[in-house]
Amino acid sequence: MTQDLVERYLMLGLRLGRHVDGLVDAHCGPPELAEAVEQEDVRPAIELATDADELLGGDLDRFRRLLTEPVRVGALRRAADGDAAVSSAS
Repeated sequence: MTQDLVERYLMLGLRLGRHVDGLVDAHCGPPELAEAVEQEDVRPAIELATDADELLGGDLDRFRRLLTEPVRVGALRRAADGDAAVSSAS
């Protein structure tokens, strides 16, 4: 379920990027997702809006946590790196 939700989100972003120049400046997900979107015909924006509605129709709180958790983990990692640098300088 979680993987499916994340892949659908990534695919939506890649598909929207074909409509909005500069929306996707880098894709760090699985390369096969980007390749799959490139092979598709450009989907009408109204279909992408429906896809977005379907994503939002799921567990929105869980979806938000999935998107923000890597940011929180990264912040903790940077804090740990900063603390390690301070400790080693003492």
